[in-house]
Amino acid sequence: MNDTYSFFRYTLPGVLFLIELSILVIILDWDGVVNFIYSENNKLNGLNLTLVVLFLTSISFGIGAILSLFYRIFSCLKIDYSSFLKKVKENEFIDFDKLTPTIPAYRDIDLKKYGWVIVTSFWFERVGSSELIKGAVDRAQSLSNLLHNSAACLAGSFILPFILIFYIYRKGGLALFSCCGVILSFVVTVAVIYAHHKSYLDAKFTLKAFVEIILWNALKNEKAGKISKRK
Repeated sequence: MNDTYSFFRYTLPGVLFLIELSILVIILDWDGVVNFIYSENNKLNGLNLTLVVLFLTSISFGIGAILSLFYRIFSCLKIDYSSFLKKVKENEFIDFDKLTPTIPAYRDIDLKKYGWVIVTSFWFERVGSSELIKGAVDRAQSLSNLLHNSAACLAGSFILPFILIFYIYRKGGLALFSCCGVILSFVVTVAVIYAHHKSYLDAKFTLKAFVEIILWNALKNEKAGKISKRK
């Protein structure tokens, strides 16, 4: 992955999080936002506006990196390759008992725990030898980046309602807000969570299916090549 995309990989979820939060706050407290923007103390000149943009860009990167931690921490967000690896074992494409001394024998392996590591190692050790995998590397990387962004955005969407509740509390309670604004802001929040969840599931399914199809055919061809050489 090049440095430019590495930057956007962590920045985009943060930027989207800030945009969604801003829209929700505007819906929730339109009058308060307008008064804040047009108050004499908050008017921005060109220099201040530039500094604000630079600050928001920097903080969006940090937010994106923090949201990515949730994607890596919670195992439920990771791809489960266990069923695929069982099929690989059943077809004797790979001898799992000889993977590495630090990974338990196949009968003791927790495939949900080691699955991503094993599939990744199978994939990248064949990048140079398998034309199938070599031709699919860029597409697999783009799908991986899409899944990363979707998972980070999903994590951020679950934080939004808590920020809205905190905002309401700090402003003095529900009595200071319009009923329509409060209801609409939380309805939109639920819609955002749903949209990100659907996007994440689609990205997860697409990457999993793509990797399994390419890797399965590569391993099958590899096994067929070994058999033909023996003959």
